Amino acid sequence: MEKNIKIVIGILSAPQNILRRCAIRNTWLSTVPHSIDAKFLIRSGESTSEKLKKECLSNDVLCFENILWNETRRFGPVKTLASWFNASIHFYDLFIKTDDDVKILKWEPLLKTLNNIPLNVAQVTGRIVWYSWNRILFQQCGFGWGPKTSKKSQKTCKKNGLVGPFPLVSGFLMIFSRSTVKCYNKYMFEDIYNISIHIHNKRNYVLEDVWMGSLDHRFCNSHYVHQDFQSLKVLDHGAFKEKRILTKNV
Repeated sequence: MEKNIKIVIGILSAPQNILRRCAIRNTWLSTVPHSIDAKFLIRSGESTSEKLKKECLSNDVLCFENILWNETRRFGPVKTLASWFNASIHFYDLFIKTDDDVKILKWEPLLKTLNNIPLNVAQVTGRIVWYSWNRILFQQCGFGWGPKTSKKSQKTCKKNGLVGPFPLVSGFLMIFSRSTVKCYNKYMFEDIYNISIHIHNKRNYVLEDVWMGSLDHRFCNSHYVHQDFQSLKVLDHGAFKEKRILTKNV
């Protein structure tokens, strides 16, 4: 890794996911290379939890008091990411967003990937998927692993204003260049409350990676590079049993 590259990992974590953070601290967080900063990103505004207040004093945590701890799933993650980018934009060259159900088994393959990312262009690295959009409401629809399957699933989309399909980077680990984060930073806070929910989206929220993809297609025009992180020994969704790994410090 080049010495002049400043890298940060932001681990998006809901306030109540204490066991997950304990598990990460007891496993891969303790093996993070010294050249990389790693922080849990937690919304904590108006929280009365003594455990959370204590955790917010840790060096591996960034607590955002400007976001209510019980903010809705619709807005909580995107507000947290927006606040993280805004607070960190001047300090890092590469930003790695991941989730609190991810385990990094080996660092060497990931470090090689990071070292090959150009710093002077807007780029997002990760798993590329495809969506279509309604350009009037800017609602996501027509998901697919490629443009053909995405186009087939457009049957559930409103035809008026439909554009796409477009690629976007999705998944449990995403790498952003500083140029991309700088562009996101211009629009994120203003755009948060414009997020529209597709009528068929029963979850009633937009995933943060889909939202960032929409920022790219509307404003930032980042270059996308596909990367299968499982081949780099990065696993998600229950790769380790959080309930078996506890700590007395939290």
